[in-house]
Amino acid sequence: MYCSEKCQKESFEKFHRYECPCWGYLHLNHAPRYVLLTLRLICILQPLGVTKLFNKREIFDASAEGNIYESESYKTIYQLVSHENDHDDVENFSNTMQSLILVSLLEHVSTFFRELDLEITNSANFRPWLTSIILHHLQNLPCNSISLDELSVPSTKTEDFSINDGSRYVETSS
Repeated sequence: MYCSEKCQKESFEKFHRYECPCWGYLHLNHAPRYVLLTLRLICILQPLGVTKLFNKREIFDASAEGNIYESESYKTIYQLVSHENDHDDVENFSNTMQSLILVSLLEHVSTFFRELDLEITNSANFRPWLTSIILHHLQNLPCNSISLDELSVPSTKTEDFSINDGSRYVETSS
């Protein structure tokens, strides 16, 4: 649900056009919410943002300084408290497979890879790098984020509420 047709169009142009073709497959296979959130994070970066990160080989956003939480900063999301060592072998394997699937969907089902610079997509390091970024989020998001799925308003009715910006998470204490 969007507040206006303008917001719906902006969402589609910014990120939904990349994630939408992938969702059918993910929903059909009952992908957990954190997988959908991870996909949205990458799609919000858009091919240009991913290109910049790949070229710098850093996970920084100039607007994020120190330990200040900024919902618009990718660095803030990337540097959530790490739980990578808290998973057992089955979870690690599952998350690794999910990250490979997400990269494959972005490449073969979505237009995401087609909008990347050919020099980057032809790089032998790009797919493993993107897979590792996605894996990092798959390992950390379940422990560090919550999503608002429903908004209850007393004395009226319950309305579905869709968060249009997957980069807005509430850190929870770990």
